[in-house]
Amino acid sequence: MAQNLENVEDNDFSKIENELKHELEGIHNEQGALKKLEKEVTHTLEEVEKLEHEKHNHHEHHDFITLDLIVNGKLALTDKVEKNKPLIDAVDAALKKSGNTGRPVSDWQIKYDDKDLNVNAKIGDLKLPECAKIFISLKTAEGGNE
Repeated sequence: MAQNLENVEDNDFSKIENELKHELEGIHNEQGALKKLEKEVTHTLEEVEKLEHEKHNHHEHHDFITLDLIVNGKLALTDKVEKNKPLIDAVDAALKKSGNTGRPVSDWQIKYDDKDLNVNAKIGDLKLPECAKIFISLKTAEGGNE
């Protein structure tokens, strides 16, 4: 009878051992699944950061525009300018670069596509295309009574 009790105990230990091995395998499987999930989450976070960075750069890109400023028929300046700045800032820079500093901006005619531009308007409000050619020339005197 003592042998039967001993056998029962061995069988119970064997069952417990098998159950513990099975649970341990499950834990290892769960750890593997968690590591895989962690990698997927990390990858997703990296993708989100990349998209946010691209969105930020895309947004920054749309806050600027490149303009070609042509003074008296010669390209004076190609400049990347902020759309929220007035056109007069870019015109002043082009006039300085071309050496035309003796006259105020009001003496100059500023045109795009043969249309007069308001130099005090924000560049973005003028709806100019990228690399628009802005022509700057002295105003001609109008005839009339002196």
